[in-house]
Formats: sequence, C-alpha cells, structure tokens
Amino acid sequence: MRVLSRSRRLAAPVSAAGAAERALCLAVMILRTEFEMVASLDVTLTPAQREAIADRLTGPRAYYLPWLRSEGLWERLSKAEESQLMLELGGWSRQTCAAHFGDADAAGVLIWALGLLDQLPAYDTATDEGTVLAALPVLRPARVFIEQARSRPEPEILQAREQAQAWLWRARMTMLQRDGMAGVPGGSSRDLRPSIAAHARELEAQGAFTAINRDFPAFGKTYAALSDGEWSLMHQIAYSRLRALNWLCGFASDWDAVPLET
Repeated sequence: MRVLSRSRRLAAPVSAAGAAERALCLAVMILRTEFEMVASLDVTLTPAQREAIADRLTGPRAYYLPWLRSEGLWERLSKAEESQLMLELGGWSRQTCAAHFGDADAAGVLIWALGLLDQLPAYDTATDEGTVLAALPVLRPARVFIEQARSRPEPEILQAREQAQAWLWRARMTMLQRDGMAGVPGGSSRDLRPSIAAHARELEAQGAFTAINRDFPAFGKTYAALSDGEWSLMHQIAYSRLRALNWLCGFASDWDAVPLET
C-alpha cells in the first residue's frame, strides 16, 4: 500500500469550522437522497403515491434551499451538489442517487473528527444516517455550532486516514483477485496474499482490529470470504470515509475531486 505523503497536500488541513460546514452540507444531501429514493425509485409505488410523496416533500425542499443560503452554506456546496439540489424532486437518476449512498459515512467521519462521535463504526458497518442527522443542527440555526466547532488532534485524524486507505486498498485487492490480476504481467491472486497479511499485521499492531487468518476481518470472517454484496458495502464505506479524510487532511479543496489513491 502506498500512503499519500504529507508533502502532496494541496492545502493545510481543513479547519473545524470548515469540517462543520461540510458535514451540514452532506446532511442536506442525505435528506435529499432519502427523498429521491422514496419518491422516485421505489418501484412498488403507484404514480398517485409518488405524486403524493412529492407534494409532501416539496415543503422541506423549499425550506432547506433558503436555509443553506441563510446559514452561509450555499457557497460551501460542491458544484455537483449545487446542481443536484436545484433539480425538482424526482429529478435524480439512479446513478445520482447511488453517488450519494456513502454520504452518511463521509459525514460520520466529519462528526467524529469534531468529537461528536466517540468512534467510527467498524468497516463492515455503515454509519447510521440518523446518528449523523441527530448530531447536527440541520434546518436550524447553525452559525454558533460552526463557530464553536473543535477538531480532534491531527495525529488521530491522520491515523484514521491511513486506516481508511488500508481498507480501500484491501477492497481493491479483492477486485484484482477476482479479475485474476488482469493487467498485471504474470500476476495471480496468490501474489497478493503476503502483502495482505503484512498490512493486516500492521493494522492489528495499531489496534485497529484482530486479524482473521492473516487477513482483514469482516462480518466475523476473513475478508477473502466476502460475498459480492458484502464486498460492495465495505468498498463503499471505505471509499466514502477515505474521501472525507483526504479532504479533511488537505489533499484537495474541491469535494468533487478528492484523490483516492491507495
């Protein structure tokens, strides 16, 4: 695993206030995604039911848009988020919805960094959206919350970043193994096992987890034994958390262009 060096940072680490603002923006995206999933993507709903749901959700949408502006958060949205929020309810594609499935894990990283969450869930457990929304003054006055925000010590955040990178690396190694090391001359899944074991030992030494059969633990078994669905969930969790941690640590100022090297 290649760890991004501090020298490659594009900026200083994000301030606590900046992290609080991004967490609030993500909270709104979580709400909007929930709306879209219910109003547009539930195939069991009749057209009349969808219309009724859209009518019921028009109020919150009309409220959170001016709330973002009044709290000075509209300018903190990414370009993609801004354009997506401007679409009418039911206007998101399945691809757009899927792009936001990990927002709770990204926001969970930020509220953890702000000391509002004691610890991050294990990497086989998605962050609960309700936990995120309950920790933030969503659709309520937020400036005092932002101004009083305080961050955890930087070494804690950097260690969490390295662990998230390791989990995303492990997910990508599974992709290589299942593809038969496509594109790697002379490669085979066996070639990866010593590297996986070495990284498992490293994280175990940090207290991140107890390895199983010299591999990362997941769902009470070795990572290599994951089903496709389990792997997909863990890949999404690691991807979303590393995105938030790399942004928080200053590797990108643009939320839409955070590097995710492993």
